[in-house]
Amino acid sequence: MNDQFELTHSSIETAGKCLRAYYLSYIVGLQKDRDSEPLRFGSNIHDGIDWLSQGVSIADVCSKIRERYSEPPVWVMSDIGDELDKWFDECERCLRTLCVYDWRWTNDECEIIATEQEFDLPLINPATGRASTRVRIRGKIDKIVRLADGRLAVREHKTTIKDLAPGSDFWKTLKIDQQISMYVLAARMMGHDIATVEYDVIGKTASRPKNPNHGLLKDNKKELAKGRYYKEEFPLAEIQSALAAKKESLGMYGARLSTLFSSDIDKFFVRKEIPRIDSDIEEFRYELWQMQNLIRQCRNNGYWFKRTASCLSPYRCEFCDICFAGISVKSSGDVLDGYRKKERIHMELSKGDNNGDSTATASGSTTSTNKRTDHQDPEAKKNRARVSTGSDLVERS
Repeated sequence: MNDQFELTHSSIETAGKCLRAYYLSYIVGLQKDRDSEPLRFGSNIHDGIDWLSQGVSIADVCSKIRERYSEPPVWVMSDIGDELDKWFDECERCLRTLCVYDWRWTNDECEIIATEQEFDLPLINPATGRASTRVRIRGKIDKIVRLADGRLAVREHKTTIKDLAPGSDFWKTLKIDQQISMYVLAARMMGHDIATVEYDVIGKTASRPKNPNHGLLKDNKKELAKGRYYKEEFPLAEIQSALAAKKESLGMYGARLSTLFSSDIDKFFVRKEIPRIDSDIEEFRYELWQMQNLIRQCRNNGYWFKRTASCLSPYRCEFCDICFAGISVKSSGDVLDGYRKKERIHMELSKGDNNGDSTATASGSTTSTNKRTDHQDPEAKKNRARVSTGSDLVERS
């Protein structure tokens, strides 16, 4: 096995939960042959936000999202249940979420310095200050922005079903979140004077299409008879069909979602500053070094122990079927039923990620433009931050 490898936030998180899952995902390169709804939805929302930040109109963003959902995968089409309905419900949720997000942050005063900023940096031993010759840290920072008060911040986009109320466990956990620390560390190594982190969170809803008569007040039922549903106009034939089927049409479902989101905007769309002081970053550097030591030990001895407490909590691990069946998977073995080989070991990266053979130092879109502006500053391309490679400090580890 190649003794050189890369660490990303996702791989570190997986290794922390279960080293056997890390092996199957980042050494063998397996993934489920069906994309999960949370990952797919989150990815599409993320891309939609990025397009908006580049000046793409919300109408064009919605067209791009519809195109992605226009051809359901084979497993959706062949399912005898309601997977096809769920697929298009998800599309409508995605569209309505992005529309309300765009409206919510129309007056964003932050200046975008860089978007989708990839990094490929040396792992530095915090005790000696020397760079490892075997391990590098890689990832992609959603955005680097200049806040209204002039400070630079890492902006991280997230979707979640968790409670976003002030003081909730979601916000408490972010105080020690490793991904935030990693991105602040990387941005500083690339020359950005990062002062803080701005967490940009979208709360998801589990709501599905329902009986349009359910829960409607008397006045709203009168509006429904006139072709209005949650402040939007619909053909009477569409409403009558939905009433007969006791299920909202996609458009009616979307109208209800838009009202749900906009009527409680601060519940579903939240931006909050998550500070990182120097001691936080220093502590993370030691955690990172300790994690690479553990992974390197497993790579050397070829044994990746299971952590059964992570099999079903907080969600079902994608490799449970393999472990529960007692199947031994070799790095060069055949792909199992229900799984496929990844296109790239680190799917969040765009290139050069074969877990040890990367050469790039940084990539991504670096701009200097306001969110609502449709052009890029031509000087921005000349001002890409230099990346310290640490080539003068080398340590084998």
